[in-house]
Amino acid sequence: MSLRAPSFSIALLPPLLAALLAIAHGPAAAVSGPANANVSPLPALQTFRFQQGVAPTATYTGAADIELREQATKTNVGSAHLLTVDGVDNARSRRHVLLRWDLRPLPGSCVTISSATITLRVTNASVDAYEFYSILVPWSEQEATWLQRSAAATWQSPGAVGEGDSATLAIATTLPSPSTGAAHYPLPASGVALLQAWKDGTQANYGVGLIVRNTFDDDGLSFAAKESLDPATRPALTITCRGY
Repeated sequence: MSLRAPSFSIALLPPLLAALLAIAHGPAAAVSGPANANVSPLPALQTFRFQQGVAPTATYTGAADIELREQATKTNVGSAHLLTVDGVDNARSRRHVLLRWDLRPLPGSCVTISSATITLRVTNASVDAYEFYSILVPWSEQEATWLQRSAAATWQSPGAVGEGDSATLAIATTLPSPSTGAAHYPLPASGVALLQAWKDGTQANYGVGLIVRNTFDDDGLSFAAKESLDPATRPALTITCRGY
């Protein structure tokens, strides 16, 4: 009489042991049943782009940008087709740029932001690196100047450099831009955390500013504004997120 080993099904094993066996022996060991009844695939990454008149849809109008000029302290430059950030290359010549994208079109399926990139279409390259800072107060694209953030309110310090105007720690840098064309600036963890706070509503979204704190950066960086006649050249923010 021959002896036969008792047969068993992996589905009858404790869930953890069954999962380990499935990993060890490959897809063939995976079965349906109690051992994997509650296992769901991880949500896929989703990517969303925000660009005036282009994305997420051609009707998106949630972007704003402006240049603040030290040489023209009372002049609003909210409708220019080109924007320039520049340090002090002669007396009273600094230029700062503010950028904002409304993130409310992000769907509920975007739960956790995993990465983000700012894209600018550079028209005048620079050997200097300029830094992005979170803006801490509301500002008006149609009214802001070097001195005023709106017709009714001044900056704490001209040019939005006050501690109450903009954060003191940079969230990203432009890096030297040796050539013209599309320049992509990935946000580090601090920048991604800022966007997450905007999305979650734990911090108000007043955008970011290219603020010159090192006045020796005197090689200006120019790029297309949201008013650019070529929609593809307008400032863009690309966000990748997960559903958990």
